Amino acid sequence: MKRILVTFLSISFFSIFYSVGQSNNFSRWSFTAEYVSTYFFGDMHPVFGGVIPSSISELNFGATAEYAFTPIWGLGVDLYNLPFSGKNEFASFKTKLVNTDIIGTVNITKWIFPKTNSKFAVNATLGVGFAVYTCKYKYPDPNSPILEKTPHPIMVSTIPISLLFEYNVSKSVALGFRSHYRSFAGDNLEGVPYLNYKGVTNDYLGGFTLNVRYKLNALNKVHLRNINKSTYSPDTTYNNLEKKFNNQSRKLDSLLLALAMDKMDTDGDGIPDSRDMELRTPKNTSVDCCGRAIRVPEAKKVVPEVKVIVPEVKVKTEPVAPIVNKAPTTLKVVPIVVKDALTNKVIVYDVVPPVYFETAKADIDSKSRLVIAKVAARLKSDKTMTVEIRGFCDVAGSQAYNARLSQLRADNVKTLLVKEWGIPLSRVTSTGKGIVMDPPSVYPGNRRCDFFFNK
Repeated sequence: MKRILVTFLSISFFSIFYSVGQSNNFSRWSFTAEYVSTYFFGDMHPVFGGVIPSSISELNFGATAEYAFTPIWGLGVDLYNLPFSGKNEFASFKTKLVNTDIIGTVNITKWIFPKTNSKFAVNATLGVGFAVYTCKYKYPDPNSPILEKTPHPIMVSTIPISLLFEYNVSKSVALGFRSHYRSFAGDNLEGVPYLNYKGVTNDYLGGFTLNVRYKLNALNKVHLRNINKSTYSPDTTYNNLEKKFNNQSRKLDSLLLALAMDKMDTDGDGIPDSRDMELRTPKNTSVDCCGRAIRVPEAKKVVPEVKVIVPEVKVKTEPVAPIVNKAPTTLKVVPIVVKDALTNKVIVYDVVPPVYFETAKADIDSKSRLVIAKVAARLKSDKTMTVEIRGFCDVAGSQAYNARLSQLRADNVKTLLVKEWGIPLSRVTSTGKGIVMDPPSVYPGNRRCDFFFNK
């Protein structure tokens, strides 16, 4: 697909320049310089930098070269530098994007009013091309300010649409305001890996430009942009140019067909087949921007067959004492009696719910303190018992970041047991288990700490 785009743009570009010198009656070439203001439509909220950028690296600009075949329509090439950025509650990013296209231009004013001599004109453009971009992104990890980068530049095909309002100041110069909209055949211009699990829709860029057009040699010859359709008389090379245009139209149809095929996604992972490096990814598998599965090693679990006997237990209802630096003696727990089928031993476990956390946080709230108070009461009632605290996270963020966050959650619970409830440090262990991949999405139930009692 990329080779088709590059080949088509090269052929179209040189075929336009081949036309230089073929027309003797009219001046046809014009060039524009444009200042661009861009707005990003994607999976994350854009950061609008204002009309005037704060640095040179954030400057959006572009240029076009156009060859007019008639006063109504022409063909051209554009080139734009379009950096943009965005953020949400999980990550932030900065993308540097360069876009080039072959564009067809139609003067709507002269098309509807063929005899008009107005200096004001409305032009519409439609094109096809490709863009190359690189990204830098960062997860909200306070311990690591380093920006992660995409492994290599990424190329995607584009379809630009614009509407240009232009006023001819003189024979050679025109000033204009352009509203543009650019569609990209990709769903991850942000470059953040976890945003591209489902790939529901493509990304877009919109905005406006201020442009200055210079009409080449307009003082020495009549420029086609300065006359109307009624006064236009094609020169002797018109038939040759028409044949060339028809040839380019057939190539454009082939390109549009190839672009339609670029949307095929055989394995349904949200990555088009044209850049999917693993075409047979299993369903509900997390993938990166190139369609490769993000594999997380799972520890093997051996679960012995157990028989659970739940006896009737009478629990005396007593008021719960306020939480102080002493394990309450009035807290009651419901035991579960489990008979191990392998060892034939009877073990008594306490029903202790997990401790839950907010996204990207390890703070312990008041509800969690009540659970920790129950754990402290159980440990103080049996001096031979120990507890293991296991911390978990959901899929938001990188593996390394969530490994640190899950350990921090477990350590905070351990610190509360040791310092506030006086449980010996030797009887409490904390372990961070990282990401829980089931389900593979942001899930509050996976942001927790579980308690495992041992004797």
